[in-house]
Amino acid sequence: MIAALKESITSRKKPHPYASSSSSATKQPKPAPKIRRPAPEPVQVTYASKQVAIPDDFLVQPAADSKPITFRQIDWAQTDLPEYRGAYAVVLDNVLSPSECRTLIALAEESVLDDDRVPVPDPSSSGEGSAAPSDDDNAHDSSHTAAAASNNATSKTTSTTTTTTAPPPPSRAPSSWRPAMVNIGGGYEILEPNYRNSDRIVWDQAVLIQRLWDHRLATVPQISADSPDSPLLSFKQGSLPGFGPAEHWDRVLKKMVPDDPDEVPRWVFVRMNKRMRFLKYGPGQFFRAHGDGAYTERDVTDVPGFEGRGVDLTTHFTVHVYLNDSQQAILDEIKQGKEKTDEQTSSDGSRETTQNTTTNNNSKEEHQQAEEERDRAALAQWEAAHNDGQPVSLVGGATAFLSTNEKRRVDVDPRAGRVLIFQQRRLYHAGDDVLQGVKYTMRAELLHRKTVAGE
Repeated sequence: MIAALKESITSRKKPHPYASSSSSATKQPKPAPKIRRPAPEPVQVTYASKQVAIPDDFLVQPAADSKPITFRQIDWAQTDLPEYRGAYAVVLDNVLSPSECRTLIALAEESVLDDDRVPVPDPSSSGEGSAAPSDDDNAHDSSHTAAAASNNATSKTTSTTTTTTAPPPPSRAPSSWRPAMVNIGGGYEILEPNYRNSDRIVWDQAVLIQRLWDHRLATVPQISADSPDSPLLSFKQGSLPGFGPAEHWDRVLKKMVPDDPDEVPRWVFVRMNKRMRFLKYGPGQFFRAHGDGAYTERDVTDVPGFEGRGVDLTTHFTVHVYLNDSQQAILDEIKQGKEKTDEQTSSDGSRETTQNTTTNNNSKEEHQQAEEERDRAALAQWEAAHNDGQPVSLVGGATAFLSTNEKRRVDVDPRAGRVLIFQQRRLYHAGDDVLQGVKYTMRAELLHRKTVAGE
């Protein structure tokens, strides 16, 4: 079933919308002219939130369903993307418990201002006016209030020519989620649903993000250690290439790094960015292949001897927090646990031999069907034991690290409480299509400052 899920996900892949297509050796007929859609209009954005009461012990004390945090660093040389060797990416499990994930989603939804909430039509209503809104109707972030009002005014003017008007459909509670936009710099964003298709809540919350670092991430020795193997606390300028032929990066680094080692700037961790972006992906939604861009903000340093001095803080690492489970992550976990049990209980290979004989005697279709039935049974058993009997509905939605031609990949599947930290430089990745269910994540970054001589 795992293989079938991943094959289904891969088959839905689409090329990067901005990638140029390779020319074919055979001359192709000239395609019919395409209708050019208007360029998306840049919108200046600002974000504001409600004051939300955060429980004093939330993310400070372990929850009742907490488990020990585990750490795994991706060794790119052992994957299908060896060209990323040297790039930093780690996966931590159980950073948050399932109950803490649910609480975090609820707090984020509560943080949205009433004026920024989106009316949700009741899908069970009938009659005119009950159709789902178009992309344009949904395409407004917290900054779209004036534009939305203008559109509504135009709509009302047009409707006066109609003799009868259908009553508006009944609405459920307004939604906290609005379509996610694409940052183009300078405080402007655009809506690009063919490239980024999801909903989002933006919440600036320094207390919660500091708790996440102090009481969870920084408690992991591999994260808090200041060493060449753990660059999160500090690293030398130019020490995070992670992509391309080694000789190419030798040339690049020679230009970036002074000859005198004492003059090489270092980037030192200061804090996490307080801006949390909560993302919600429904069926068919995705984030096409991209690289994360760096963000810089102005701050004041408290370094002894430099107090009060203005300093730029820049992001170099992205932090993804997955807030619910996917079927493929659970099934992978079950399979890995079974393999460990098999290794402990069978040292002569007899169990493996039996399975291979069964596979050879059955047709491929029968074997696949039997495997899917076993996976369904294993998933149901896991749900009963670990999820209060609630089904795990999410299928798809992995964070997929990709080769430049997008034909090779390394997946990190959504798992409640899992955290993925990776360097922004050079790691090309995508948010896979969600095939079923809903995916919830939160994105943040680490902020570093560049040291100066004498600090």
